[in-house]
Amino acid sequence: GGEFLISDLKTYTRVGHLELVPQPGGDVCAKRPPRMAYSYLRAACGGDADKLASQLLPTLSEAERNVVAQLIERKVNSPMTSSVGRLFDAASALLGICYKNTYHAQAPMELEAKAFEATDEQGFYPVSPHNNGAGRFVVPARYVIKALAADFVGGTSAEVCAARFHNSVARFVLDMCKRIRDNTAQDEVALQTVALSGGVFANAFLVERLVPLLEAEGFEVLLNAEVPAGDGGTCLGQAAVAAAQLSDR
Repeated sequence: GGEFLISDLKTYTRVGHLELVPQPGGDVCAKRPPRMAYSYLRAACGGDADKLASQLLPTLSEAERNVVAQLIERKVNSPMTSSVGRLFDAASALLGICYKNTYHAQAPMELEAKAFEATDEQGFYPVSPHNNGAGRFVVPARYVIKALAADFVGGTSAEVCAARFHNSVARFVLDMCKRIRDNTAQDEVALQTVALSGGVFANAFLVERLVPLLEAEGFEVLLNAEVPAGDGGTCLGQAAVAAAQLSDR
């Protein structure tokens, strides 16, 4: 997840992604957002992670934190992930919005609902993607989480922090698209079309802020309309790719 691709129906190149962070316990994190929040805090804040976790993650006991820390340090059952969903889970838990996903994407959905309570908020947490030296751009999303935690601890409301978090995601997606376009400017056909897909783009708050930013920079934006943006559209995409590849045979 969290990927930026240059693609057509037959081929693709992965040119960017969110930075990789440990997902301690694997799929357990999809049900327990505080675990992902703690993983991000460790990546972002180092020695201050436990202090912040004790303040912001009351449902993550010290005993469970110790277990999670050992999983991460020993690299046991802690696959590295660039998932946007896990980033939203972490933000939702840190703001005290959702500590348990009892249904798919509950924490991100409740985070979105909270952001709509501060719909006029324009602030965001700056983060600069970088080239990893292997030809890919990487978004160091840990710094968004670090700024979010500091903002919330400093007394900013959960509603405003949630809106700023969404604005931050919109900003770094815009930044990545511009960098990718600039990096391929020498190509015969300039990259001007951005297809926004994946479950995160079922988030109306995010889409309403991102699309105008992209269009203001001259991008044509494609969104899902008749096919779900999330996993429900995957099978159709697979069929379309298979048909395109078979047409060459």
